[in-house]
Amino acid sequence: MNDPLLRILPKEKRVRNFQEVSQKVSRKIAIEEARRFPQPSNPAEHPRDAFGVDFPAFIRILREGDVPGALRKIREENDLPGVSARICPRPMTQSAAFNERLVDIRILQRFAADYGREGFLGRRPQKRTGKKVAVVGAGPAGLSAAAQLAKRGYQVTLFEATPFAGGRMRYLIPRFRLPKDILETDIADIMFLGVELQTGVRIGSNLGIDDLWEKGFSAILLTSGTSAPAWTELPGVDAGGVYYAEELLIPVNILQPSFFMKHPVVEIGENVVVMGSTDKALDCARVCLRLGRKVTMVFEEVEEDLRVDEKELIFAKEEGLVLKPLTRCLSVEQDKGRFRALRCQTMDFAENPEGRWQIKAVPDSEFRLEADTFFLTGHQQVTPRACGFLPGVKRNSDGSLRVDPETSLTSRENIFAAGHVTGPDIDIDEAMAAGKAVAGHIDQYLKERV
Repeated sequence: MNDPLLRILPKEKRVRNFQEVSQKVSRKIAIEEARRFPQPSNPAEHPRDAFGVDFPAFIRILREGDVPGALRKIREENDLPGVSARICPRPMTQSAAFNERLVDIRILQRFAADYGREGFLGRRPQKRTGKKVAVVGAGPAGLSAAAQLAKRGYQVTLFEATPFAGGRMRYLIPRFRLPKDILETDIADIMFLGVELQTGVRIGSNLGIDDLWEKGFSAILLTSGTSAPAWTELPGVDAGGVYYAEELLIPVNILQPSFFMKHPVVEIGENVVVMGSTDKALDCARVCLRLGRKVTMVFEEVEEDLRVDEKELIFAKEEGLVLKPLTRCLSVEQDKGRFRALRCQTMDFAENPEGRWQIKAVPDSEFRLEADTFFLTGHQQVTPRACGFLPGVKRNSDGSLRVDPETSLTSRENIFAAGHVTGPDIDIDEAMAAGKAVAGHIDQYLKERV
């Protein structure tokens, strides 16, 4: 990959470790790139990302060399800037009028996040309203909401069931894509706003919902995206050697990479097949590549329709990943209870009776794909344990919590919900944006009830 802004770890080196693939951008290059960015005549008409970040404004500050000022501008809208700059699947670009090469705004955001963090003396304490808000779940939606509520003057307490904050960002995204120190830095900045974090607390188990009201909270926000892979109907998935991607990604993120590479928790053969079309599938495949395996990723879509970061896909192919698009998995073949092959079918575009093109199975196109290990990366589902402590709260057919689309209120008064618990298959950046939005809803709701 030839990108003048990025220093890419050589593929021969990166497939042997879990270091971040894209190395940090230098100050000189970042500021020069910011000066290439065309400032619009009407900034209000310039497109913004899901968080509402004013790109022309932060880049205008950056081009003057004020890196902390640029980061402060970003953090007005986005409280996880280092994370989102790395994992957002939709990079923002802008073409410079005098140069056909695009300006990658995410790289400039990443530079500001990496180098613009101020010392504690450079930060201002928040004024408080005297009202308290409980946020259940310290994942992307919960952290984002907690930060925005703290900025609005609320005393916010985050309740997290696991030992650490971060949710899917911590437990499912490998270090070569999101280094843990970047996540920790963004979380620390949110805590500095006055947010209190209580870990190891499972609401409904060691702390009840009524206990929160007794503690004086004016509103409760549910962002506990506790979910599990939805059981697939693929015949034969009960065979040994068939796993869900989470069974690999969670331990590789909990353990030190050097230990995991020597002692993998999951028994992985030499030839691996990963089924899926999302970042989770790509992350799973790239972890297996770093364990020295041969990996094929199969999916029904064409490559252009994969829901992955384009750069990460390029990196994966450089690392040796084999893509097999337009492939439908039909069943798992077993031998003495162990996975041995996938029975697949070729897909292709065909015209339907309405004259529209769609992907359909090709008749008589079945084939076998032999391998030793098979990873599934299907849909997520909200488990009954996720917010199961809330009697009377209405749910959707998939188990997610039903909320008012205009206010994010559940069917119970003063209880809101956002993020993966309201839609388990949304992207992480979408969950962050939802957290920011629900903070505004809560603020308006509580102000109307003064």
